[in-house]
Amino acid sequence: SNATFSQTEARLSGQSDWALHELRGDIGGSYQTYLNGDVDDFSALDANLQLRLDHSYDITTRFGTSYDLTTESAESDNLSVPTPLFVTEDPNVHRFSGFAEIEKQAGRVSGRLRGTITHATYEDASISDGSSLSQDDRANTLFELEGRVGDEVSETFQPFVEASLGSRRHSKEIDRNGNRRDSTVYALRGGVAFDQGDKLYGELSLGY
Repeated sequence: SNATFSQTEARLSGQSDWALHELRGDIGGSYQTYLNGDVDDFSALDANLQLRLDHSYDITTRFGTSYDLTTESAESDNLSVPTPLFVTEDPNVHRFSGFAEIEKQAGRVSGRLRGTITHATYEDASISDGSSLSQDDRANTLFELEGRVGDEVSETFQPFVEASLGSRRHSKEIDRNGNRRDSTVYALRGGVAFDQGDKLYGELSLGY
């Protein structure tokens, strides 16, 4: 059904102006409220802080941390409850993440190794009979290691290959439905990165 809503957004960013190294951070949020229709309000918040260190021998290291707050739809399949009960409001989802990265440039060839840890927690969902649905079994931590090698054939064109391996571990080995949700995550892709300054930059890749 159609609904009228208003959305408010705000963001604050900051960046160092050091001759070497760089520290940057930002925080932002949005709030969406519906003026008609039976739709819950939606809010989101994110913040991140990153530090880049420029070393000798064409080595760069980066470190960062971030926080992300969103809400999950009360109609999500993960929030199913017996009929005629229903979830009365969208519960919050919190994600905390941190990474460390090292990059090396050796002539035309560049290499990068990055490790990331992301932890997600899910708030309990309120049910129409006054009780709550615990989501402790959905809390999980993802550990990822990613490697990338590229060849700078020109100033604006760099083919690359990238591989990653990760492991997702839940706080409870078996969830409320009797399932084991821990998993191994892996990926392999190749493509090209291009940088034409302010006009056009990005990358194209294909992978599994």
